[in-house]
Amino acid sequence: MRLSKRPNLFFFAAGLICAALLLSACKKNDTKTFVDQDTYDLMKQAQAELSACAERCRDAAKGGHADSYALRALANSQEILAGRHETILKVLRKKFKLEGYNPVTGPADVRVMECPEEYGAILSRPDNTKTPREVLITLEITEKVLKQDDWFAKTLDVSQRPITNLHLCTVCGYLTEGEVESCPVCNSAGERVVELDSRGEIPAPETESYVVRKE
Repeated sequence: MRLSKRPNLFFFAAGLICAALLLSACKKNDTKTFVDQDTYDLMKQAQAELSACAERCRDAAKGGHADSYALRALANSQEILAGRHETILKVLRKKFKLEGYNPVTGPADVRVMECPEEYGAILSRPDNTKTPREVLITLEITEKVLKQDDWFAKTLDVSQRPITNLHLCTVCGYLTEGEVESCPVCNSAGERVVELDSRGEIPAPETESYVVRKE
């Protein structure tokens, strides 16, 4: 009496399917991105300090002294960075079920914050494939923009020369003197890098005028 081989073939095929599913699950786990509570807290603290420094720049710009233009430009730069942090943090908190964090900002005279050392440490980690890309982009942009802001702030302090003709990238907050074809930090198109007005503020968008045609 010959035994049918169909049951064996069935179990063999089922085994192959299970193995494939397990391998697929393992692969997904290897590529799964994650942000821990410490990184969230660090970025939340940076957001608060960016906002505080921008406010100090605006307070210092009051009174109409010679540096008001550049100080307001620095405030706009840091406010854009703070806004970028806020947007990313909302997504991270919801996606990874992170707890809320109340940042502490004490009194200080600094008007441009230094990029947190932890940002550089995170960017240089060998396992960055497990960190969400939008987080890495935000950290890298913050590092580059604050380095430029710090240069402008020091130029103001030592009064080497007046700062004029500033353009601001409305996407990442990068400040540059003169017109550029694209942002050197985030590669945004030139039209996103706007010339600041005479006060150092982002100009209001132009409104289109509509002509009513009589038929």
